[in-house]
Amino acid sequence: MKKLLLILLCCYSIGVLALEHDGYTPERVDFRETDEFGNTCLYQIIDATNNYVMLMGQTKRSPTASERSTFSKVGNKTTLPGKIVHNGITYQVKRLCFFADNGDVADTLVISEGVEQIGGNWYNEDGMIWIQAKYIYLPKSLKHLARYSFGECWGTYKYFGLENTQLLDIRDGAFNQNHALVSDFKWRLPQTVRYIGDRAFTMCPLQHEFELPESLDTINFKFIDPDATYHKVKDATQRDFLKVIKLNRTTPPVLLDVDTSTRTSDGFTIYNWDIGLFSWQESTVHYAGAPLSRYVYDDVKLHTPDSLYTPIDATALYQRQPGWDMYKGKYYERVKIGATGYRTYYLQNENFVVPTGCTAYVITGTTPSGNIANPDQANVVAYAAGKIIPKQTGFILKGTPSSTIVYRANETGTEETISTNMLVGTATEQEFSGTGYKYYVLANGDQGLGFYKQGSRNGASMKIGAHQAGLRLPESIARGAKSFIVDFDGAREATEAAGISTVAPNAKPNADVIYDLQGRRVVNPTHGIYIINGKKVIK
Repeated sequence: MKKLLLILLCCYSIGVLALEHDGYTPERVDFRETDEFGNTCLYQIIDATNNYVMLMGQTKRSPTASERSTFSKVGNKTTLPGKIVHNGITYQVKRLCFFADNGDVADTLVISEGVEQIGGNWYNEDGMIWIQAKYIYLPKSLKHLARYSFGECWGTYKYFGLENTQLLDIRDGAFNQNHALVSDFKWRLPQTVRYIGDRAFTMCPLQHEFELPESLDTINFKFIDPDATYHKVKDATQRDFLKVIKLNRTTPPVLLDVDTSTRTSDGFTIYNWDIGLFSWQESTVHYAGAPLSRYVYDDVKLHTPDSLYTPIDATALYQRQPGWDMYKGKYYERVKIGATGYRTYYLQNENFVVPTGCTAYVITGTTPSGNIANPDQANVVAYAAGKIIPKQTGFILKGTPSSTIVYRANETGTEETISTNMLVGTATEQEFSGTGYKYYVLANGDQGLGFYKQGSRNGASMKIGAHQAGLRLPESIARGAKSFIVDFDGAREATEAAGISTVAPNAKPNADVIYDLQGRRVVNPTHGIYIINGKKVIK
């Protein structure tokens, strides 16, 4: 009988704990106060030293009238305060919680400056879940979105100000099932976000591209996909939601398969809601150890993006990173082409597949023009679309002027053999110099598009930016030439006609008239200073 009573007591205790865990135990209320916007809300002091408080929508799940805050609707707008005065003391509102069963706000909801966190106490429906405001304005001060902060806000059309917040973490399900988002709304995350959890943006329709900030260092691989075990999406439009992910971080973020408090990024404080079964303390948590082994469900594979855009020269790093390797074959990079339609390019870590509509060129040598009035010619090799340029090769890329070129990198296949290239490149900004060499940069100069001595350096050196290349020639070849003109069209035509070949253009010298300084015409100039096309030329 004692054993039976003990078993029954244990079961009762477990049941009570389960109810408490689900939010049926009332949350402490330290005071009720009416703010400047007409709301009469419940508050809990969370830091008595600094006068920080939490504004609560209600004290527990399924509250009575006395356990609910009352929200004002002024001009169809509800404004939640950033500060509240009680008994002569001004308190800062740091957190908003417990709106799940009390979302009686106007169509427009404004969260005032000073609020740093949404949710973070109850196990799940602890933030502003189920809030049905059509338009939600977020404060710049916002730093943390707890689990399901705005989850299942089925009536929300738009969020405003998200990109201007100071968000550090967007937790599990934060915007899950925001079905009503309008077509012109786009997620724009601030450049502060370091963590995105499981299903944070799941089943949010209409957006086909998602850009992740450079600050992001930890992300769940299902951040935008339904959990195959519990959320089977049947609507085909939902399955086609995400097509493109744009990644701005050079080093791949850690890719997780679950959202846990112990696996967030180092260095910031959150209100910890799932360390310990019923532990709701504020603490600093740290990412520790390698990511958990991921589980790739057959259902989830239907939701993987078509394309992932990485920063320049980063594809190889992503393809080697655990988790990110599942997207191999879907990585692309982008490079901008200038107004001339040409630019130099260089990749340190990966090869380059020449895109459709583009041509790549390398410089193999030079050919003297034989005429003082003309620059020397650069000999070029052209590579058509589909050819693979090896990594650590400087080259010239031609594309549509003032366009952004999309290309594949770090691809398997036969790479071109390039042995006599005189273009040198760099992955970071660098100055090149060296005894016995002359240096030239690609520019649209007085002789047209070609390679020229850079500024006042007089060919002794050149300074080029990241992923650019320049022409380095032995002085025996350069012979003090001011510039070199490239016959791109000739090289390309030769390639199209007979495959890849070196072209030394036989450009006909211009029939320039040469005069000496006394204005007399000169047919066979020797050494000296002459006037050609109105300019002084030294031979």
